[in-house]
Amino acid sequence: MKSIFKIVMAIIFLIASKNVSSQSVTDNPMKPFTDMAGNWESTDAVLDFAGTIINVNYFMDFDKTSDGSGVVMYEKCNIPGFGKLNGANLVGFDPFDGKYHWFSVDNFGTTHDHVGSFTDETHFYMEHKSTRDGKEFLEKIWIDFIHINTIKIKLIASTDEIVEQILTGTFKRKGRGNQQENL
Repeated sequence: MKSIFKIVMAIIFLIASKNVSSQSVTDNPMKPFTDMAGNWESTDAVLDFAGTIINVNYFMDFDKTSDGSGVVMYEKCNIPGFGKLNGANLVGFDPFDGKYHWFSVDNFGTTHDHVGSFTDETHFYMEHKSTRDGKEFLEKIWIDFIHINTIKIKLIASTDEIVEQILTGTFKRKGRGNQQENL
């Protein structure tokens, strides 16, 4: 009886081990974002506030959550005439709706959730829709994964279909450690 029990347990262990080891990278929908761990900088970021063009250096710092099921991203940017942007973001994947959720909070008053998905392996799109003072606010964000150490970001924010803000920038990874205190 003990021999049969040991054989059954060994078979269960082998089946379980095979199932775990056969999972591919694509089985983890957060991998494209957890792979972004590190500090990123854009030296060519352009902010367009309704026709006012401002060139800025923009910094982002990505880190996995403690269990690796999500990503935390901090962002900073000095915007002449507007002040210093300090933001925090939490990114996760909801298996029930099959979408990514990217929650943003910053010192300029942003507090909202973006919902998005990959349009293909290297292009991600997300958006946020809400009402502000009775008007429809829409923020669209595209992230193009150019290389393991290079991404391009484009953000367009509009109110009642009038574009108020555009951000474009190419971000390069500058290191893999958390550099939040240096941003």
